[in-house]
Amino acid sequence: MAKANADGADENFSANYGVEGPAGDPALLALRRRQKRNILATLLLSQGVPMILAGDEFGRTQGGNNNAYCQDNGIGWIDWTNADREFEDFVRSLLRLRAGHPAFRRTEFFRGGPVDGGFKDVEWLSPGGEMSDAGWNAPDGHCLGVRYAAMGPDAVSFLLLMNAGPSPVRFTLPAAVPGSAWRCIVATATAPADPAGAAFVLESRALALFGSGRLTGPHQPTSLRI
Repeated sequence: MAKANADGADENFSANYGVEGPAGDPALLALRRRQKRNILATLLLSQGVPMILAGDEFGRTQGGNNNAYCQDNGIGWIDWTNADREFEDFVRSLLRLRAGHPAFRRTEFFRGGPVDGGFKDVEWLSPGGEMSDAGWNAPDGHCLGVRYAAMGPDAVSFLLLMNAGPSPVRFTLPAAVPGSAWRCIVATATAPADPAGAAFVLESRALALFGSGRLTGPHQPTSLRI
């Protein structure tokens, strides 16, 4: 039997934003929906094989229960009738983007050195520029950026910015591919909007993906709805 919706251990490093399980506050529900987009986008725009539990792609919920393996009832079952189809479309678009660009599906380890075009194959960023040792070790750091350089015939560089903090953050953008500019492809907090100039303000608890280079052809990214 569930005990206060907590069948598992008490050490849960997660956030319920003040309400455990179902909630009726529109602002809280909007934040939860954004966090779902953030989590799936972070997973699908990272290297390696993405591991998705059945139902995650359409917003499966266990109602806040932290260990539902012992619940042979609606808490643990997949509810197909209440699937979030808008979220499913978002995940489908991310999968299509990932499949269309080898930058997200590398078969070799990063080396941290320059590749074709002179950019590093991977470059880690803080809001002010390239990440420093102090930035990696900052205990209050909630922001991270990463740039994937263009690979072979897929002449597109990608820039992924993430802000897990409670306040907006202004990122200084790295140089785009020569002759091109950064275009916003994915945004989880607002409608995708291209940056104006060399900086971009990322909302709190948000993610944004930009592309630069040959953004045309059969694998042209499409701005994803939120």
